[in-house]
Amino acid sequence: MALVHLHNVSFAYGDRRVLDHLSLQLDPGERVAVIGANGAGKTTLLKVVGGLLRVHAWSVRTDGADVAEIPRRRIARLVASVPQELVIPFSFTVREMVELGRTAYIGLFGGFDANDRCAVDHAMEVT
Repeated sequence: MALVHLHNVSFAYGDRRVLDHLSLQLDPGERVAVIGANGAGKTTLLKVVGGLLRVHAWSVRTDGADVAEIPRRRIARLVASVPQELVIPFSFTVREMVELGRTAYIGLFGGFDANDRCAVDHAMEVT
């Protein structure tokens, strides 16, 4: 089953169409680079996949379910991104930034365990 499946997805900011009948499928474990000029729709695509933007003429499925019906916590476990330009008012290390990606896996007052540390180590090794 595809991890992400988009079929005939379109999106516009006002009259400016950014995504136009886009279809794609991403399988589990697959790595994809999205490249393009500024304003080409890269960030918009990530927001659509993550369910942050509603699209026109659409079918967006993540992990087999309609992205509009998936709880936010589950989406956070499936889709993550770090903006190219990010202003953070705190002095975080790179590792601490990567650890933020694990917050969807811990409870409200939970802490990181050995599995989280292993996942962070792995993420840092492969990127």
